Amino acid sequence: MNVSPAISPNGKYVIFLSEKDLFNTDLYLADANKGTILKKVTSLSQSGDLDYMNVLESSGAWSPNGKDFAFVGIKKGKNVLVIKDADNGKTIQTISVSKLDAFVNPVYHPNGKEIVVTGLMEGQPDLYSINLKTKKATQLTNDIYSENMASFSSDGSKLIFCYDKNSITEGRTEGKYTYDIAEMDYPAGNIRVFNFFHGADNLNPVFDHNDNFYFVSDRDGLRNMYKYDQTNGRVYQMTDLLTGISGISNISPMITASSKKDRVLYTHYHDSKYTIIEASSDQLLNKWIEDTNTINQSLGMLPGAAINKKAIVSNSFHQADEDLKNQEPDIKKLPYKPHFQLDYIGGGGGVGVGVNNNSSFGNNTGLQGGLDMLFGDMLGNHQLYSQVALNGEILDMGGVVTYINRKKPLAWGVGISHSPLRTGYQYYEQATVTDRDGNNIPAIKDATNLIRIFDQTVSLFAHFPFSTTLRLEGGLAGTARSFRWDEYSDYYVGDQFSGYQLVASERQRIPTEDRLAIDNYYTIQKGLGANVNIGLVGDNSFFGVTAPLAGHRFRINAEQYFGNNEYTGLLADGRKYFWMKPVSIAVRGTSYFRWEKHTSSIYPLFIGNMGFVRGLGSIISNDVTELGLTFSQLLGSKMMLGSIEVRLPFTGPKRLALISSSFLLSDINLFVDSGVAFDSFSDFSDGKLQDVILRDVEGNIIVDNSGNPLYEAKISKPTLVTSVGASMRINLFGALVIEPYYAMPLLQGSRFRFGLNLIPGW
Repeated sequence: MNVSPAISPNGKYVIFLSEKDLFNTDLYLADANKGTILKKVTSLSQSGDLDYMNVLESSGAWSPNGKDFAFVGIKKGKNVLVIKDADNGKTIQTISVSKLDAFVNPVYHPNGKEIVVTGLMEGQPDLYSINLKTKKATQLTNDIYSENMASFSSDGSKLIFCYDKNSITEGRTEGKYTYDIAEMDYPAGNIRVFNFFHGADNLNPVFDHNDNFYFVSDRDGLRNMYKYDQTNGRVYQMTDLLTGISGISNISPMITASSKKDRVLYTHYHDSKYTIIEASSDQLLNKWIEDTNTINQSLGMLPGAAINKKAIVSNSFHQADEDLKNQEPDIKKLPYKPHFQLDYIGGGGGVGVGVNNNSSFGNNTGLQGGLDMLFGDMLGNHQLYSQVALNGEILDMGGVVTYINRKKPLAWGVGISHSPLRTGYQYYEQATVTDRDGNNIPAIKDATNLIRIFDQTVSLFAHFPFSTTLRLEGGLAGTARSFRWDEYSDYYVGDQFSGYQLVASERQRIPTEDRLAIDNYYTIQKGLGANVNIGLVGDNSFFGVTAPLAGHRFRINAEQYFGNNEYTGLLADGRKYFWMKPVSIAVRGTSYFRWEKHTSSIYPLFIGNMGFVRGLGSIISNDVTELGLTFSQLLGSKMMLGSIEVRLPFTGPKRLALISSSFLLSDINLFVDSGVAFDSFSDFSDGKLQDVILRDVEGNIIVDNSGNPLYEAKISKPTLVTSVGASMRINLFGALVIEPYYAMPLLQGSRFRFGLNLIPGW
């Protein structure tokens, strides 16, 4: 899509809006003679100074000297006038007009000191002049009518624009208000309305190099370009296109003309795409229209539209217009009373049956399911989210309720939650059971130990947006943690030949202490706790089918925990995405540091987790000993990560992916991951005591008679692990992204390993 062209005064260059880079609509500078794109003037994915560009209205306007370019952007929810150097794309000035809520379609005055826009105040559109030095706006018109798409004559004495005054005062034609072309003596303010093609939409008037003007009209039902000759007062039809001249919207700019050269550009929609066409006046139709008072828009009507025609809608509009003319509208102000209504409901459930590897011991069954609901008011100022989930027994039921108030820029919320976490282990041992006669019978005891950790949390949070791509967020929370340990025992009698029979079952509650050792690296403590956090978050990234492909993302976050967990945490994470069609280059740097009061009070960071360094572990295999590493070398309270990835959209939308597909969405990636985990910064200079796998003088792993690696405890420095590989991410119907990968850590004796992740691309 290439639309809204704006030609430079000398006719050499054109700036236009295009979605050439797919993810957003950007401003491009092109050679108007050759049609070649020279550079990108501005892009939301490359700059964070704007939230949005008003692409539905206009690309912008050139300064009279052809050096600067002005366009309308949105910053902090308000329209701003952005002036850039057309050569290098640097922002010269960003103007926020305090007394103007919104404005569109800027045009430079030939003196270069002011810009005229169509502004909106209290729902009324008028023309305003913005002084570039004082940054103040002067109102040029003040009426209930709409003035739009202005253009200056070469000396700045005339200002032409679209004007719907006659349509309003005389009533609608074919059920709609239409625009005429009007001319203002500038700055005196006297307005003259041209009477040609009244009843049709006459739009986008622009002065040419001879101070005649081009405009677009649908007088015959098709949108074509016309020219008004000031010397003889004649109107000439310049194009005759069946699909017409058009922009993105009904009143988007469609044509532009040079003020110093015989050159005009227009946007033509054909073959499902917008194309910008350049021509001189002698290359156009130049057909004189003798009768400018009659319009016939039948060519723009569907076949059969006039058969048994009853103008029910048009008559209703006409009656409504008459009612408005004859009486004052009765307007009542009523307070807005929000109330919650169900906006979304979702969830699912299921029953699982698993067969034990030894079928003698029977099957295992489980129940899981969940329900989540979102309630909100009509304006979205208040939202209430609730979720309940069950995965196992009633004891494993969890839930959360969160309220969010978005009425003001500082949004806040409160939430309560109950989260059951379950872990455990299973073992077999020889036992005895007593039969009805009091005899002790040998049996096998199958014991399943379920350890449940219950967290109840009350939280208060808030976030303040500086823009649509930058926000400050923070929160505080209080938690209460408790444990429960249950042992479920089944007793079987029999043998491997005749089979085993379940003869008894029992369940007992095992007392727990205040501290619970989960493994060698983690001991969890029950009791009360609290935390506070604050973070700065930026995100102007554009997502592909499985991962971001353009823009940037970052988060700087600090957190402090008290009570059963006592530590200070600091996170710095930045990602940058360079879209270089057909691939994207993604770069990431992440550092997360925790300063803990008690070692192993929280689970240590493992650089082999999903989304970190691939090739160290996944849901398929997490054995690192075959790489010559121990887990203690990959764990720590602090970690630093870096990644570079080349992403190729493989299957998906036609304009994005290598192979067009409407159901299979996937990326192919080449990557380099690197990471290191440690407990103290002094570890890099002094090292720390940890288990290390022994190697011989040639670097081979030393193993015992059973083939298991031999270890020794020694002082060693943190281990930096780098891996290379390839992966494919597959988007499963928007519900889940899976990533099978093939990676090799760059370690002596290492090899490529297959793994699987279940996360979107970072």
